[in-house]
Amino acid sequence: MSAALVSALPITPGGLGAVEFTIVGVFVLVGVDAGVAAGIAILDRAISYWGLMAVGAVAYMVSGRK
Repeated sequence: MSAALVSALPITPGGLGAVEFTIVGVFVLVGVDAGVAAGIAILDRAISYWGLMAVGAVAYMVSGRK
């Protein structure tokens, strides 16, 4: 929830950077190791960005647009 709130603020484009720090901070506050929290944040962003790009690329190729 905190990541969604931070991404809505016009701090950085798409919350890039601010959201990751927020995710890591929240996980550290609840007792997760900082390295594990950073890994979770990076994996979350990788899935959300690259997954969206992959689906969009396939949809673009299937659409036949140039």
